[in-house]
Formats: sequence, structure tokens, C-alpha cells
Amino acid sequence: MRYVIWMVVLTVIAMLLFTAKRNLPEIRDYSQSKVLYLASFLKPGGYLILALMALSTFFASVHQVPAGHTGVVYEFGGIKGQIGEGLQFVAPWRDVLLANIQVQRRVFDKLNVPAAALCHSQIVP
Repeated sequence: MRYVIWMVVLTVIAMLLFTAKRNLPEIRDYSQSKVLYLASFLKPGGYLILALMALSTFFASVHQVPAGHTGVVYEFGGIKGQIGEGLQFVAPWRDVLLANIQVQRRVFDKLNVPAAALCHSQIVP
């Protein structure tokens, strides 16, 4: 969800930068040339925002899942699937949470179970 909000904000800023120079009044007085100088940076600023959006989209799409783990993919709070180990590309509006799938060994030293419960078996022909 953060990605979607971030992209909407950046899109609005880029659109404002691209259309701002058109909305400026025609300046014929050279004493106000500072305004023209600053206005010349608006369009490159819009392109810079678009480049930032592209880089943000790429880096938000790449996920590293280490060995012995699986990635659980969430989309807007609901589970959408899972991804395996390695470098994975997932839609940027989806979240990936890691889950450990390694086999874990547990040793139980003292069991407080009656012997009759452990050896009670019956063979039926």
C-alpha cells in the first residue's frame, strides 16, 4: 500500500512540474528573468521524478529469499501465494514475508508418560 501512495504522490508532483511552465504568465521584462531561470528547471525536474519512480518500482519489485526459507506473498493484507528461494521479482504493491521451512530437531530427555501408555499395542489378525 505504501508503494501505491508513493507512486500517486510522485505522479502528482511530476504532472505539476510538467505543466507549471505553461501556467506561468508571459514575461517580457528582463528584470524578472530569475523566474524564467527557475522555470527552466521545471521540466528536467519532472524527468527526474519519473526516473525516481522507475528506480523505485524496480527496487520494490526485487526480493531475496535465503536458502531454507520461503516467501509468503501478501497483496493488500491477503495471502496471494508463495515464492521459492533465490532472487525473485514480485509486483511492487505486493509484500513478501519470509517463513522458515528448515527441518528442526528437538530432543526430549525426560518424558513423564506412564510406561503402559508407551507399550500398549494390540495385534489383530
